[in-house]
Amino acid sequence: MAPTTFDLWFNLHLTALIGKSRAFDAAIVEGIAHNLLGGYWYGAALFIYWIRGNREGGGEVQGRVLRIILATLVAIPLMLATSHLITHVPPGSNPVLARHYPREVYTAVDTNSFPSYSTALYTTIALGVFALDHVTAWLLGAGVIVLVGLPRIYVGGHYPTDVLAGIVLGLASHLVSRAYPESPLQHLGHRVFMGRKITWVLGQILVYSWILNVCDEFRQGKWLVHRLVSILAR
Repeated sequence: MAPTTFDLWFNLHLTALIGKSRAFDAAIVEGIAHNLLGGYWYGAALFIYWIRGNREGGGEVQGRVLRIILATLVAIPLMLATSHLITHVPPGSNPVLARHYPREVYTAVDTNSFPSYSTALYTTIALGVFALDHVTAWLLGAGVIVLVGLPRIYVGGHYPTDVLAGIVLGLASHLVSRAYPESPLQHLGHRVFMGRKITWVLGQILVYSWILNVCDEFRQGKWLVHRLVSILAR
């Protein structure tokens, strides 16, 4: 599917800012690469609330963090299915726009920019945090646009519709996770984190591993999957 006229117009006008400040361009590129424009803040929010749940003895807070994790689990297959149905050549590889992105700015290797996985993932977290803290949720929600979406459009990784699609998928994932009752999640949290020591340790490892993957947009998870696939294919 070809990007819309608005997509091309928006990206073309945004590229006019590239090169005006080399320091700004470098800060955007490095901020994305090192997760300061994205995953770090969302992973940190989950980490803080999970620690709070541990200190308070679990229960409601842990149940809500587990719901957020469930929402991200729902988001992943939705994103993968959508990317197989709709394809966008990234702006940095689009013949109409590619010459406007210097090599030091556009470094992506993906062949499809639709949808924005980052905005989908972090929208689910922002919506889930709303049940824990309204102010933090609004800040994380604004960050989906300002810290995640716009920088990735700026460097030629996405179009506006990619970002919008990611937000819609994040909302859908949140709503699907909300269909799962609260009490089973709290019961699961109680059994795992208030039960035997071994289950507590294993549960903590899984949760913190998931939070770490949220911080780096599942780059380590993707690497592990690729390694397992290559090993099994031998």
